[in-house]
Amino acid sequence: MLDTFARERVLTICNYHTENESGARLDRPELFRLLDDCQSGDVLLVKDVDRLSRLKEDDGQRLKTLLRER
Repeated sequence: MLDTFARERVLTICNYHTENESGARLDRPELFRLLDDCQSGDVLLVKDVDRLSRLKEDDGQRLKTLLRER
């Protein structure tokens, strides 16, 4: 589905990240690899939003800040 979505919008997928840790934790190696790969203007496509985050409010705000910074 992500490939089709990107193709229809003429977007190039530069990398895939598969998270195996709980979305309820901010400290996840794959999440931080993803954030390190991101550059200004990139589009982040997420198959299931609950895999990106099921964080409590404080950690959720920290994640939003990290995403905005990148």
